[in-house]
Amino acid sequence: MSAVPSSLFDGPFMRHADKADLANEILEEVKPTPKADTPQTMMIIDGGWLLNKVRWKKSVRYRDVFAQYRKFVREKFGIAVIVFDGYDASTKDHEHKRRLLNAKKRANNITIEVDNEVHEDQSAFFTNVHNKTAFIRELAEMLKTDGHAVTICNADADTVIVQKALNFAKNEQNVTVVANDTDVLIMIIYHWTDEMSDIFFRRETQSKKNIENTYRIRDITIPAAFKQNILFAHAWSGCDTTSHCYGFGKNTINGTLKSDKKAQKLSKLIVTSSIQQTVGDAGCKLFSLMYGEPDVSLTKLRHQRFDSMMAEKNSITLPRIPPTVRAAYYHALRVHLQVVVWLQLNESELNASEWGWKKTPEGYEPIMTDLPAAPESVLNFVRCKCKSPKNQCGTMICSCRKNGLKCVSACGGCHGESCRNSEDVDLEDDDQ
Repeated sequence: MSAVPSSLFDGPFMRHADKADLANEILEEVKPTPKADTPQTMMIIDGGWLLNKVRWKKSVRYRDVFAQYRKFVREKFGIAVIVFDGYDASTKDHEHKRRLLNAKKRANNITIEVDNEVHEDQSAFFTNVHNKTAFIRELAEMLKTDGHAVTICNADADTVIVQKALNFAKNEQNVTVVANDTDVLIMIIYHWTDEMSDIFFRRETQSKKNIENTYRIRDITIPAAFKQNILFAHAWSGCDTTSHCYGFGKNTINGTLKSDKKAQKLSKLIVTSSIQQTVGDAGCKLFSLMYGEPDVSLTKLRHQRFDSMMAEKNSITLPRIPPTVRAAYYHALRVHLQVVVWLQLNESELNASEWGWKKTPEGYEPIMTDLPAAPESVLNFVRCKCKSPKNQCGTMICSCRKNGLKCVSACGGCHGESCRNSEDVDLEDDDQ
């Protein structure tokens, strides 16, 4: 028994995919364009990349930090178009929360005055959305005075970056997009056509040397059938707003969508249908196909996998068991929503709360499932034996907490009273 669908969720968070796997696979056979062969182009810069590319330390003045960014952009790119993320409520909230939880150090809210001294290091400073938003606003105004065209989006900048690149290319102007973002690359590949001017994609290799490679989109050749499915493949196998499914890498999903006609048909249904139940049902069927049993229901398949594990090893690796029907259903809804956003290149008019998300005071959270982990009669048997309820019940040592359950009167040490798991679970108190 697990309190979360562990094939799609790792504790309270969606399983995280290595998005770069897809970009690496696509670019593996493409030769980077030499600098000498790269024409003069309009430059579009991902503001998120820029914020982290320029390195600065505390104990300097904000004025000097902003001057570093201005000098870097001027010397490296000349005049550019720069697009920053915004941090209004969106389906990226969950990913922001995951990154915050994994941060080694966090900063408190800071008032930015250009003549004030910086008292936090860069990584800690940017973990605080209030600080990051204020920093972007101040930097954007300074970059505008230097002649750059600067946009601060309401939420994620990726679709705006791609929109701007395509608009230049449609108007017979070559453009270079500077970003280390797989989402941006995938959208450009999908939307660009031979009739447009060239779009170049510049990214840094993930190594200590930070080698920059520039790729001409025209040189990227992938099968037409896969190009049609590339947005879906990326969303289904895991991105910032969807889960990675345990045991299935992006290359595995890509291979299935390239060769399996039924998988292609199901993926099209998930993307194009406007009926939630149809989308969810297609998602369940696609999961069965992924697990090698296209004609077996997910419920039956879960029982088969459970029995097989017990017979072979007498132990269970929970994430290897397929997701429940309702977990698969909500995953499919989130995939549908994300692909529609990428297709339209703007924030979808769809209501996220109707497509696998719930709005909370802290922002949007994915709906894992709408069913309990087990019947009430079974849940009553789960109880901890923590000897120090004020300490152990606040960590994953507590079996109740580990299963996402509240301590009850039958618990051995705490009896569900005055323990740290008798109220709502606070993620920041978890032992990691």
